[in-house]
Amino acid sequence: MILKANRIFGISPFVITSIILIFIVSIPALAVLRVPLILGHIFVFYGYVFYSKQRLGLNFGIVVLLTLLLYALLQSLVLQDEWIVIAQSIGMVLILMLTTQIAQINAVQFYDHNRMGRLARKLLIIYPFFCVSFNAWSDTRSAGLFMNPNITAHMAVMLLPFIMLGIRTSKFRLLAVLIAFAISIVTASRSATMALALSIGTFALFSFFPRLRFISILLIVLAATLISAYGVDIVSAVIAKYSITGDSRLLYTGYNSRDILMQIAIERFKGQPWFGLGFDGAKFELDGHELGTHNGLLDLLLRFGIMGTSIFAIFMLYLGFMVSRQKKPFKPVSVMALVAIMSLSTNSSTFFVFNYLFLYVVVLIYVGYFNRKN
Repeated sequence: MILKANRIFGISPFVITSIILIFIVSIPALAVLRVPLILGHIFVFYGYVFYSKQRLGLNFGIVVLLTLLLYALLQSLVLQDEWIVIAQSIGMVLILMLTTQIAQINAVQFYDHNRMGRLARKLLIIYPFFCVSFNAWSDTRSAGLFMNPNITAHMAVMLLPFIMLGIRTSKFRLLAVLIAFAISIVTASRSATMALALSIGTFALFSFFPRLRFISILLIVLAATLISAYGVDIVSAVIAKYSITGDSRLLYTGYNSRDILMQIAIERFKGQPWFGLGFDGAKFELDGHELGTHNGLLDLLLRFGIMGTSIFAIFMLYLGFMVSRQKKPFKPVSVMALVAIMSLSTNSSTFFVFNYLFLYVVVLIYVGYFNRKN
């Protein structure tokens, strides 16, 4: 019975149903269902953890996340946020905690029964449909399957490690990479293209040198984050030096007012740097529209402050440690996923938002770590 339940509530169904769910909430009329559907999805799959009756223990990652959960609760009470904001902050941290448990309980069977191979084949079949658009976006970019170019491209980037994990044939891996680049070109997502290039390079490096340890992983992830943070400036310099021209949005070197939002965010952050502004503090009014910073790292600082961000940084370092203990085939894809999410975090909201981008990273790393003895 446990094995049958694992087929229904395992890693593969979790990933596939998350894609379906994101597609559903991408429909404008159903966007209001995003929060309840994602919460319901996580809690349903977490129900299997209770069903299996396995003792998971209290690992270091859970201790750190419990600390962050208590911090978020204390911060919300001190800032006297509205109940909806308090529920949001606690809910997002809780989602991350439950996802680690879902990944841990299903890790061994995901590998032993080659479910990672079956998942990879399903994703490779679905992958080309990411280029399909049901709505118009602009003359220079397509909306893609999820009706928003950045959402489509970012989903493609973060699902690619699952394909690279489950498929060992070089020609099919190359096909997956080519489709991923095609998606980023069709959607003209600069952040996705940057993350894709850096993560694939990292995958190749760790495939050839799988014995690289924690310090190497840390330096590579930091380097990728810095390159992504200054990506627009780097592209501008290259275009100017080689006189490159074109009408593709991938060559666009503007900030779309994000530089203005960043300056506003920094000024707001200076007012309360240590304790943060709460989960409602990362929203801004600009030209009559409510906007975010489109920067996951800056969002963290605004929401949690230096103290809360430091707690989350410890969790990220722990993820890096878990990756350093892994072996092939998990280690290359885990570092690939870490580089991809950190690259995306410099240009989009990635942490503690109601999407699955960071959760995919957590799932991959936990699965690899708890299969290290295999």
